[in-house]
Amino acid sequence: MVITARSFMSDTYLRPTPSLANNRVHYKLKEQEGRCKSSRGWGKKMSSFDIKLVILSLNLLFITLSEAKAHVTIISNVEKGTLKIHCYSKDNDLGIHYLAYDQSFDINFVPNFWGNTKFYCDFTTQFGSGNYAVYDRLMESKRCGLKCVWYINENGPCLVLNPSLNLWCQPWRNASKRLQKTHKN
Repeated sequence: MVITARSFMSDTYLRPTPSLANNRVHYKLKEQEGRCKSSRGWGKKMSSFDIKLVILSLNLLFITLSEAKAHVTIISNVEKGTLKIHCYSKDNDLGIHYLAYDQSFDINFVPNFWGNTKFYCDFTTQFGSGNYAVYDRLMESKRCGLKCVWYINENGPCLVLNPSLNLWCQPWRNASKRLQKTHKN
């Protein structure tokens, strides 16, 4: 390997070798007995096989992380009337859908490598409405993993928590007067 500067590794040295190009003296790095200096002392030189193995391992890790599919299911548990949903992320608008009682809507996607994928849904019923995050990093890591199931009830949306299968419910952000009257009685 031909270099034109001094090595910063203390136990390697440079020796001048004549070069015909531009009448300059270039320096060649001389390794001591085929070994490289590391922070822990003299170690073995990495072979091209070792380098290829490291690159292959990193590629497999990247593919595994980038191919993990997330699945969000929204199930209408509203017996009276229909549930109107509009789901979207920063990059995808999934449109408006209407669900009758016990119908579902599925969202399948691959979260991005950086872990900042977020999906939101606007839910509208005769009992109330609101905008809710149905998938984000917090839900993936602490609440539901890569399979999030939401039940939309007359009182608001509920997420099924994994692995306990308990419900994490939120009230409607905009409760209708009909729902407010039923709670007062």
